[in-house]
Amino acid sequence: MLARPSENITLLDVYRAVEEPTFFALHHDGPNKACPIGKNITPVLEEEFSGATAALERSLSKTTIASVAKKVAARTTDAAIASVLGL
Repeated sequence: MLARPSENITLLDVYRAVEEPTFFALHHDGPNKACPIGKNITPVLEEEFSGATAALERSLSKTTIASVAKKVAARTTDAAIASVLGL
């Protein structure tokens, strides 16, 4: 059972409920601070990942569970599945 109507639940809601909030992760061991690339790469990557994460979250927030169910139902000829999806 859903806590609210499927038209009011986005893929972003689902993602946030079941996954870690980070889409991209950096290596668990920090880079070599003596390396000219290593000492500067983390903030650059974090900025890039932040922008990509924001774009992905915007996209996920536009799709509801109801719209996914309708698309799935449209691809099946099985009346039982369409019925389960409420269509």
